[in-house]
Amino acid sequence: MTRLAAPLLLLTLAAPALAAPDVAGAWDVIGQDPVGRYRGAATLTQDAQGRVQGTLTLEYVRWSWSARRYVSTGRFGAARLSARLQGGDLVGVRRTDAGLAGSLGLTGALQSSIRYRVNERGGRVTSIRGGHSSGRAWEQLHGHRPAATTRDQDLLRLRAELEAATSGMLWLSESDHPFTWVQLDGAADRVTSLDDFKAALGVEAARPAEERTLSDTLGWRTRHEPDETPEEAAEVERHVRLEALLRARLTDVRVYRVAPPGAGPSTTGDLFGAIDVFIVGRNAHGDLVGLRTVSVET
Repeated sequence: MTRLAAPLLLLTLAAPALAAPDVAGAWDVIGQDPVGRYRGAATLTQDAQGRVQGTLTLEYVRWSWSARRYVSTGRFGAARLSARLQGGDLVGVRRTDAGLAGSLGLTGALQSSIRYRVNERGGRVTSIRGGHSSGRAWEQLHGHRPAATTRDQDLLRLRAELEAATSGMLWLSESDHPFTWVQLDGAADRVTSLDDFKAALGVEAARPAEERTLSDTLGWRTRHEPDETPEEAAEVERHVRLEALLRARLTDVRVYRVAPPGAGPSTTGDLFGAIDVFIVGRNAHGDLVGLRTVSVET
């Protein structure tokens, strides 16, 4: 009699799930949309479930044959990403802030679905790229600077909060400008005067400068008026929330205003021209961090 062999039990071992790529951190950005070509910066945060939130601050550029490089057009943009990592893709939506989109002349939907490809090399994320909006619009995040330490992570969270609070917001003056992140590592203790700040920033000591309080700087931007429109009221509330966020997340918040290069002293003592405005304070790690914008005053 032929003995039947016992059936073999085939055990299929489940392959371990691949860890989601870590895209959190600061990035450089290039791209193109219906307005034109742009460059800028992005800050991404990521949770344990692979959900990603991002803020992008953009500056539109054009090619200059005389300079042989891209130069600013003086137009700015802002966008936010809300997505989830799915394998090697970042899938979700990209939103352009409505207020800024109107000033740029954008039409149509301010929100678009995205599927950006996350590119890796040697276990390290190198770039994120994909199409967005309509037509031939595309975007690439590169130059990844991940948050490696607790301090890096704290800075990343604060930067994301401030960028979200000012996304699409312009500092209104004779020429309107966006806000950008500013960070002076370990400078909080050594910056106690205007001269200290200019030295830490690396600007010429001869450039005129002044210090103001946060309340004086924001001024009318945080005050409601009886005849304001709903849009104006919403903008006031954004500035009120920004002031509260700065005071909640930073200590000893100060405003430094630095005149443009080559500016001489004014007969009235006031600064004029394209003034660099720095709203900075101390974080828990002794850094001087905050926001930078430009106020054009002639």
